[in-house]
Amino acid sequence: MRKRRRIHQLCQHSAGPMLLITASQDEFSGAADNDALEKAGGDKLTRIEFDSKHRLPRDYTSAVINWIAKIN
Repeated sequence: MRKRRRIHQLCQHSAGPMLLITASQDEFSGAADNDALEKAGGDKLTRIEFDSKHRLPRDYTSAVINWIAKIN
C-alpha cells in the first residue's frame, strides 16, 4: 500500500510521460500491484510487461530505447 501511495504522489507531480516496466511472473510485485501502479499513472504512463520473473530479459533495454524514441 505504501508503494502505491508513493507512486500516486509521483504521478501527480510528474510533468512528462512515465514508463512502467513489469514482469508477469514477478514474485515480488503481483498483478494487482502492477495494475494499481498503472492506474495511478493515468494517461502519462506507458506500461510494458514482459513474460518473465523479477529479473527482466536482456532485451528489455530495446523496449526502453523504443519508448524514449517514441516520446521524443
